[in-house]
Amino acid sequence: MTLSAKEIEAIPPGKSKHDGDGLWITRSAKRGTLSFTYRFSWQGKRPEVGIDASTVKEARINHKALVAEVAAGKDPRAGRRKGSLSSPGSISFGEYARRYIVNQSSGWKETDETNSSRTQYLNSIFGTPKDNVYAHRKQPGLPSLLNIPLSAITTDDIRKALAPVYEDKWDAANRTRVRIAAIINAAIDEELFPADRRNPAGSKKLFPAKPKDLEVRHFPSLPYAETRELIPEIRERDFQSAIALELAILTGLRPTETIGARWSEIDLDSCVWTLKQRMKNNKVFRVPLSRRAVQILRSQKEVQTNDFVFPSYGKNGHVRREQMNKTLKRIGGHDIEGVVHGFRSTLVTFGTEVLKVDEALMDRCLSHKVGDDTTRAYLRNDMLELRREVMDAWCDYLDGKDVAPLRVVLKL
Repeated sequence: MTLSAKEIEAIPPGKSKHDGDGLWITRSAKRGTLSFTYRFSWQGKRPEVGIDASTVKEARINHKALVAEVAAGKDPRAGRRKGSLSSPGSISFGEYARRYIVNQSSGWKETDETNSSRTQYLNSIFGTPKDNVYAHRKQPGLPSLLNIPLSAITTDDIRKALAPVYEDKWDAANRTRVRIAAIINAAIDEELFPADRRNPAGSKKLFPAKPKDLEVRHFPSLPYAETRELIPEIRERDFQSAIALELAILTGLRPTETIGARWSEIDLDSCVWTLKQRMKNNKVFRVPLSRRAVQILRSQKEVQTNDFVFPSYGKNGHVRREQMNKTLKRIGGHDIEGVVHGFRSTLVTFGTEVLKVDEALMDRCLSHKVGDDTTRAYLRNDMLELRREVMDAWCDYLDGKDVAPLRVVLKL
């Protein structure tokens, strides 16, 4: 009898469970990914053979084929020793990378489809699909790596594949290298890559160093005075991306965190929005909601169609990040010097210059790390009420009111 989905989900790390007829499902101790093995009777022994599959369903299909081979008197290991792609030793990097992404994606944080970890992995390794509508995001992928046997891949192979990316976009190339290293680490856990070999993508020192003159690019932002002038024009629009834009400005949240807002995260009675595992640092973050933010959310609640605060009819169930930036350009003019993410910087500048608030508190408003490890060990309070004062003052300022300095000083 095969295992149920719940039973498979409950397999502890480093343990295996029998799915029936010799099919064993194992969860990696380090990565939590699933691998599949067929144990069968052959000439008085109990050998086993790995099953190349990215899902349980696929593993069961391939398992049936192996069972048929044994029933027909064929050793299922024989063809694999000759180099079949189904064998653990000859699976290609591309095959394993796709399987890794499928297995891991369920545990990666939720965000909009175009910016999800799954999409970033797929695009950086396999390239952007030809039908992708976001032309500015097109990536060529790493075609020279895909067909190399996983167990034979070398640092030189990876360097050659990434060379054009390093030359053009060093940061993007380095992120891809880190993803390749994660994939190979998982393969080591599954014994599909020689354990006695160093991860060929694991050492940053073996790849091009970051150019010293590489310009650090920050998200362009608007001055807080111009932001206040922009707010009335935003409020004149009643479509979802404009409403989401104003809420992002009011809360200081990232665009993806705003558009992915769910009603289950929001408590309108206590005026707190609690984000869990959707933040960049994967931490729980409580956002104090100002008067105007609560007003926006109550209006959205009246037209609720699903669990998303900003629903759409697309496959994601909520508006896209690109829609917010397009709305900003439409309202402020295409020559506007700013993007939605940049309003986080606008909020910090307002807090330090107008409210005279300590930078450490403004960092907390954005869920940034404050101080070193020792400081953070003692400073465990999330300062919700102090941050509420900042957000209320920011809301008042955007409404055109005069605000006085708060003069909040933190002794770290």
